[in-house]
Amino acid sequence: MRYNPHEDWNMLYDFPEVALDNDYIVVTYLINTATSNIEMFAKALADEQSTGTWIAVSGETKEMQKKFGARVLSVYEIPDWTTEEAPGARYAIVQVGFPTHNLPANIPMILSTVIGNVSSAGKLKFLDCAFPKSFVERFQGPKFGAKGVRDILGVQGRPLLNA
Repeated sequence: MRYNPHEDWNMLYDFPEVALDNDYIVVTYLINTATSNIEMFAKALADEQSTGTWIAVSGETKEMQKKFGARVLSVYEIPDWTTEEAPGARYAIVQVGFPTHNLPANIPMILSTVIGNVSSAGKLKFLDCAFPKSFVERFQGPKFGAKGVRDILGVQGRPLLNA
């Protein structure tokens, strides 16, 4: 492994508000793993979705990892929780902060970053996402708003569905 938890562990273990104030998108996941080290699993998740890999890459420096890498903000293990589908698995709520300077104001890119590659592993569920105000202000907002869309479609008094 490229990191030593005693040397360069980038865990913040701060409240998500600290990350929001420091321009991180805070994503909350439910993870399940058979590993005894949930923190290491969370770190691998953060690495995979930001700097791209959890193994050494030629040319990647610690400075690059620090600047562009996602950070594990919190890990809350759910004690004694198991299911028939995963006996012996350990569950935790994990919060990861993704640096906003890595992302444009582009919803598909954000979704790809926070749930893309790792979603196929079946070991986590995306629960929530919080954005710092400075990042949200990059978006111009909806062109028409809910009322405008309803007026254009001529649909009032019922939900709008799209598939």
